[in-house]
Amino acid sequence: MNYFIDLFSPETASAFSKSEQKVSGFRISRRTYIDNKKIGPSDKFICYLIKLQRFVGILEVKSTCFIDDSPIFYKKRDPFVLRFKVKPLVWLPIEKAVPIHEDFIWKTLSFTKNLNKNSTEWTHMVFSSPKLWPVEDCIYLEKILFRQAKELRNFPLSELDKRKLRTIGTRKRKKIKNKSSRTDDGISVSLSNDLVRILQKPAEIYEWPIYNKNINLSHAFQDNRNPYPYNNKLNPAPGSIILLRSIEDKAFVAIGFVLSSNHSSKQEQQKLKNIFKYNWTKSFYLHPFVFKGFRVRLKNVGMKPHRVPARISKENFLRVFQRVMLQIKEISNK
Repeated sequence: MNYFIDLFSPETASAFSKSEQKVSGFRISRRTYIDNKKIGPSDKFICYLIKLQRFVGILEVKSTCFIDDSPIFYKKRDPFVLRFKVKPLVWLPIEKAVPIHEDFIWKTLSFTKNLNKNSTEWTHMVFSSPKLWPVEDCIYLEKILFRQAKELRNFPLSELDKRKLRTIGTRKRKKIKNKSSRTDDGISVSLSNDLVRILQKPAEIYEWPIYNKNINLSHAFQDNRNPYPYNNKLNPAPGSIILLRSIEDKAFVAIGFVLSSNHSSKQEQQKLKNIFKYNWTKSFYLHPFVFKGFRVRLKNVGMKPHRVPARISKENFLRVFQRVMLQIKEISNK
């Protein structure tokens, strides 16, 4: 038996509470991870409430994964279509859910006990789900949550928590235009519907070593000076994310998106040319991320360099991306 984190937003937790509570779902992009970990009957999900940072329940897995797009967590276009049948062992109301920052939790979990409560170093543990968690931590959390289900101790919501809950359902998504927009951090970013789609549903994520001097990053895969040029042996699918890493100083120097490959149709290639107005080479297209002047070192994100292009986990990618965002914010404030 293994324990895995299962992330819920306040919206999806509310939807699960109103449902028959027999199914938990994940995004289809987690299929490979689920298959590799062989998640199935007898495994357990420790349910964590994002935004409010609380443990809300325990679900026992009762089946292998299956695909079902019937609406459960969202009324329309439910993205959590990769599902398991589950049995709730504990499911708490939001105000009874146990905050991770409570001393008896924070000072016990292996990845928080040596950190200040203001630290965010532990958040890679709740970047995505399902994710395998340390058994000792989960046995302790299981004990705490079973006890809480009996005692139903109240953990009052802070004013910040209440504001977060009030905004749920009131924010409307703005249509993203194919021109400059801004992120939540106030950083100017060139966005398009295509890029947003690629960001949300990466096909694969690669770390690709290159020489960083005098190389056109847009076409680093075709450059003869690149020790690992693009070839048919490794053909990342359209929608993949690429981290370009300098071999010379082991720093990430760019993030790009694979918009098309040598398997793409001429119509798709022409459409992408029209969107981004680039004169692409014929076989492989990389649209470099618009952020300029950032360098994120491997040691700062806890990664080791690969000597060849290598597929990496979404968790490692998010660690790099988080560091990039912080660095860009610092640069923009100067």
